[in-house]
Amino acid sequence: MSQRWHNDWVPLPGQAVFDRDKQHVAAVSRAPGNLDLFVIGFDNRVYSTFWPNAAGHWNGEWFPLPGQHVFDHQKQQIAAVSRAPGNLDLFVIGFDNRVYSTFWNDQVGWNPDWFPLPGQHVFDHQKQQIAAVSRAPGNLDLFVIGFDNRVYSTFWNDQVGWNPDWFPLPGQHVFDHQKQQIAAVSRAPGNLDLFVIGFDNRVYSTFWPNAAGHWNGEWFPLPGQHVFDHQKQQIAAVSRAPGNLDLFVIGFDNRVYSTFWNDRVGWNPDWFPLPGQHVFDHQKQQIAAVSRAPGNLDLFVIGFDNRVYSTFWPNAAGHWNSEWFPLPGQHVFDHQKQQIAAVSRAHDNLDLFVIGFDNHIWSSFWGQHPNDRPWSVILCRFKGDPADASREGFAERFFHEAFTPGTGGLIEYWHEVSHGGVDVTGSRVFGWVETDIRRIDAGGIGRAALIDAGIRAAQARGDDPLTGFHSQIVVYTRNWAKDGAPPGADWRNPEWAPFWIDGSADGRGRVCLTPPFDGNITAHEMGHGFGMHHDVGPGLTTASDYSDPACILSQNGAFIQPRWNVAFGPAVCLPHMVQKNWLPPGRLFIDDGNWMRAGITLPLAPISRPGARANLGIKLRNVRANPAWDYYLEYCLPEGWNRGVPGGPYLLIRRMVNIPGAGERPAYLMALPFTQLVGQGVTGVEPSGNVRFTAEVTNLAGPIIRVTAEAL
Repeated sequence: MSQRWHNDWVPLPGQAVFDRDKQHVAAVSRAPGNLDLFVIGFDNRVYSTFWPNAAGHWNGEWFPLPGQHVFDHQKQQIAAVSRAPGNLDLFVIGFDNRVYSTFWNDQVGWNPDWFPLPGQHVFDHQKQQIAAVSRAPGNLDLFVIGFDNRVYSTFWNDQVGWNPDWFPLPGQHVFDHQKQQIAAVSRAPGNLDLFVIGFDNRVYSTFWPNAAGHWNGEWFPLPGQHVFDHQKQQIAAVSRAPGNLDLFVIGFDNRVYSTFWNDRVGWNPDWFPLPGQHVFDHQKQQIAAVSRAPGNLDLFVIGFDNRVYSTFWPNAAGHWNSEWFPLPGQHVFDHQKQQIAAVSRAHDNLDLFVIGFDNHIWSSFWGQHPNDRPWSVILCRFKGDPADASREGFAERFFHEAFTPGTGGLIEYWHEVSHGGVDVTGSRVFGWVETDIRRIDAGGIGRAALIDAGIRAAQARGDDPLTGFHSQIVVYTRNWAKDGAPPGADWRNPEWAPFWIDGSADGRGRVCLTPPFDGNITAHEMGHGFGMHHDVGPGLTTASDYSDPACILSQNGAFIQPRWNVAFGPAVCLPHMVQKNWLPPGRLFIDDGNWMRAGITLPLAPISRPGARANLGIKLRNVRANPAWDYYLEYCLPEGWNRGVPGGPYLLIRRMVNIPGAGERPAYLMALPFTQLVGQGVTGVEPSGNVRFTAEVTNLAGPIIRVTAEAL
């Protein structure tokens, strides 16, 4: 498994939406591999969702935390911290200006309600946010700027609980409670460091050293002459390793500045701009900083073009990356309203969150990708065959480009049709290599022998097309072992069959390809490499292979991809998606047979529209059959990778069938075409199960149809 950025941002599961103009996501990792998110909803309740490491996927929906308390979603943000593995603590300023908290632990779950912290002090809920940090397991420290512009704190530990009241930190310095927020970090167990931009635009700090056991006597300005906009900017502070501090802020010139401290030399003499020419909006954006591994730093910010940018300090290199770069993907976010939430849930992992223009929460991540399935592609010549640009040029260009991110080729195809369930990023093209098989000897020897020859040739040259790859594609640019084949001849021609160079999957997950080269054929054969079989038709036998109108395993419904002027598509059908567990969690409606008593009506959106608030597939058990089997209902729009599917839209009706000697196959039963106009619909009876299906177009955004199934 490789470590890299995900191909694009993805919406988290669930129908909940949040105010992108006012709210930001709070993200925390309560234990390695776990993520918890929090945001205040339009109804002013606090909502959460989570990624449990054991499950390996997001919870299906956001949920409100227990309790009756509500908080101002237009002014307040949630502060979330984990004081020990398996613990979560949340903080927010209430409408009454008191600070409220709730908590979760892995013994009892969530506390029944929010509660006010002890003490009489109140703080400005319209201007201030709580800064929360855990300086050691079982400890919590909170900070906020008071109405008198002094910085206040309170604390909790597992020996005495909460301090009786908030108290001002030592010193005479005051800070702008209407514009500034405190940045708090623990650089080593038991230590605390605070940062804030002063009225004079210099950055100030104070600290609690564990050895002394008390706060420093006064706030002090950090070394250097640089100043920053205290009315618009906030400090981002992170500790990349024990005894280290790194600070970041966007300057008046819109460049990102940094300074640092370590326990050997103290503070750097001045702030300095990070390398690169990119600039960011200092009036609207703040830097998100995180350390994903000791000695490493990663920064994130939304650019003027609304893309998310990053730069990094890798510990091994010992210097900053030379330039900021946009994260992969086409999604953009509102740089005037939104901020990035960044968290590291485990060593060398990064997770980012932001509220999108559609008010859904979106995420991207960097780290190990369990769904990585890179392929090695080996461009082959037969022994003694000379190079021939006229025959080989397109093949070389096509495979190099189609396996390059951002070209609209096979990387995007598999990522999008599988909803991220499989990722072929990292595929590599090897070539040209000369095999040990002569062209004249290649006819009729079978795919496996041709693939083995290509692998041997790559290895003989010193390449390794096996290690780290899901499987191999071996490419030959000839269809026949000798010249002279008549037009239209193929392996079924008795005279020429012995000279046919067999291009297809070999039954072991590997692929041999011969002309023509396109995305339709390549993806089809790769589908076999991912363990999928041909679709059959209503006859339910292999004699009806390739019957499905909208599945790559039948190869019907292709379109021409302009970049290469070759066929691509269609997508993967619903039964295969379910078989491979590629549908987003919670988006397949399943009925085990109850529907047959009185019928059922359900909303259904196309698989290509995961943002729609409806099922992406319906699975209905036909219990009257013996043995019982399932209907799979899919709403197919001629768009995206299905844009070559003729006619439509359709309600596609399929099932799975176990064919002796051929395995379990999706079976296409029928398609009900309809007009994509609100109120329009179609009705048809599927004869093998004697079920009437009706599809009706609704006015719900998605688009969404209403599907009714009635057993006759």
